[in-house]
Amino acid sequence: MSQYQPRRTDEGREEDQSSDGAVNVAGGHAAMWTNKITMGEALEATARSAGDRPVQRHDAAAIAAAEATATGMNVVLPGGLADAARLAADANSVATRDEYKTKLGDILGDAVTKIPADKEVTKEDAARVARAEIRTSPDFDKSCGGVADSVTAAARLNEHP
Repeated sequence: MSQYQPRRTDEGREEDQSSDGAVNVAGGHAAMWTNKITMGEALEATARSAGDRPVQRHDAAAIAAAEATATGMNVVLPGGLADAARLAADANSVATRDEYKTKLGDILGDAVTKIPADKEVTKEDAARVARAEIRTSPDFDKSCGGVADSVTAAARLNEHP
């Protein structure tokens, strides 16, 4: 069993560090205690891997599924990630130049802080996100390096740490 000892960071925040190396910043997500990847972290990984890609409708559908899975609510939260992604995809569909389009990184760059409730990614979560992305994709396939791929990778890592 781990022993937790609070300590102060250079910025003055309090952290808890276990003997096995897990760190939880005070006020952080519960999944940090278990070293599992959360849905918000998986979405932020998408921002890093495909952040310069314009948001498309299948990305918005996958983000909506991811947010619904993380929060446990099957609604699009006003002002949430899914809402922003849908608006961006709609605007991008009529934008004439790529530099005017909203990118995945713009939407998902700080996903952890934008999801009101976050949870560890499971293989069931990954399957739901993949189905949403595939169902709304023009060629009925996942985007290489897209939202579903990041969530699937997180689920695999969580299953076999």
